[in-house]
Amino acid sequence: MGNAKAEVPIGKQVGTLVVIGTSEKKSGHAYCRVRCTCGNEFDTQLFRVIHEDIHTCRVCANRKAALSQSSAYKNKYPIGTRFGLLTVIGPGISLLTRGAKKPNYYIPMQCDCGAVILERISKLKLGHNHKCRMCDHRDKSNIYSNFRSVDGNQKITRLYRIWSGMLNRCYNPKNKNYKYYGQKDVTVCDEWKHHYEIFSTWAMTHGYRDDLTIDRIDPFGNYTPDNCRWTTWQVQANNKRTNFHQPVQA
Repeated sequence: MGNAKAEVPIGKQVGTLVVIGTSEKKSGHAYCRVRCTCGNEFDTQLFRVIHEDIHTCRVCANRKAALSQSSAYKNKYPIGTRFGLLTVIGPGISLLTRGAKKPNYYIPMQCDCGAVILERISKLKLGHNHKCRMCDHRDKSNIYSNFRSVDGNQKITRLYRIWSGMLNRCYNPKNKNYKYYGQKDVTVCDEWKHHYEIFSTWAMTHGYRDDLTIDRIDPFGNYTPDNCRWTTWQVQANNKRTNFHQPVQA
């Protein structure tokens, strides 16, 4: 514990720091007060000053890192460079975001939809986020993979949720009901799987109501126009696989 007994070298300069006073002990370690040439004052462990293990404040260190990073990336991605749906529209900037220990380099970009965003260069290098957040959410449409409505602005209605839930059960292994559908080789016909409008048209012309649910007539069959109907929860509950014996092929 020699640090606790060491004399505080007031006036000692280490890098951009100058010792200006003592500070209270913390966790058994001696601390001293230092001031940076930028005017920032803070407490640091005395042994770091004695052994010259610290040379500047965090603000100056981050500024230096930002300038170094900016210089490295200044001409790396010129205006007009494209990443997926994003196009570089100006020079980058270093920002220290909340929770980050050092600044990150961001580039202003415009998405093909017209949105302007600041994208972190590390994500571009790794191949992430080659579109704005709005386009990303629209494409996912709260369903698995790339199944989506042809109309990108499709309102999420109850019927739309039924359609996306049907796809999730059949094609998303992370869905809690996948083991009852996709794992048992239940599929959705191609025209419904890729086009919500076709499914919606079928539903509206085959008895859809907000108090009904989609049901497979043959619980061992797939989701197809000729094997689906709109029924009450009670009827659907009585039409489960567990209530039937699957025919055995001769």
